[in-house]
Amino acid sequence: MEEWKTLMYDKILKMNCPVTWTQEADTAFGNIKQVLVSSTALALPDYSKPFLQMVDCKGNLLTSVLVQQHGDKMKPVAYFSSKLNGVACALPHCVRTPIAASMAVEVSATIVLFHPLTLKK
Repeated sequence: MEEWKTLMYDKILKMNCPVTWTQEADTAFGNIKQVLVSSTALALPDYSKPFLQMVDCKGNLLTSVLVQQHGDKMKPVAYFSSKLNGVACALPHCVRTPIAASMAVEVSATIVLFHPLTLKK
């Protein structure tokens, strides 16, 4: 687990740096995808509890995680990431962020099903 953390944080997630995709990076990316979608990483939605959607927008990329309180921890229920379209990318950051939040809420609507949802940047 530590090897993919180091690789992803040190070589790939730095902003404004070109990425040289190697076999090592491909393996690490595959490992992180498996961890993120494994049954131990994702919790089932509990409709008796409110949802919290955390959204981040950097450059032309939005990332979001839908979480709920399970015991004493917040557990992820779903992940979402997407590129913003060209029009949204041309807008100031203060406008791109609400667009990203809107996209994330729209995607998570099939899970949330009109239950209480709080957005957090």
